[in-house]
Amino acid sequence: MALSRLELERLAEDILADRVIIGNTYCGRCGYNLRTRPYSGRCPECGGQYNARPLRMQGVFDARLVVFPASDIFAALFTLGLGAWMILSGIQPMSEWHLFWGAVSTVLGVFFARSSWVRTARFFFFRSIVRRIEREEGE
Repeated sequence: MALSRLELERLAEDILADRVIIGNTYCGRCGYNLRTRPYSGRCPECGGQYNARPLRMQGVFDARLVVFPASDIFAALFTLGLGAWMILSGIQPMSEWHLFWGAVSTVLGVFFARSSWVRTARFFFFRSIVRRIEREEGE
């Protein structure tokens, strides 16, 4: 008989109720080492909530997710370029469709640019956490 996700979470809560994190596990907001802390709670450094139970893993830093967002930056630049080209080509012979779709592409490009900016900032922030963790573990 297979257990549902909710039943597995309840079992994990019962098993891990009085236990603490044994290995190096880091806060997803500030990079604080949560070792010897309960499996779920608030980070004592920044106050961010975390849940390090195996089925949850929320608010916990995972170094494997630190990847430079090159595809996001490319999508933003491509969409902004496409929008600018369509607007300029719509102005020359005055094509309403080119102007409309150029405006739509430019707005999408701005949204892509914003999300890629946020992801790039997160990348550099998390990369600094990775470096700090490597220094701490090397000592």
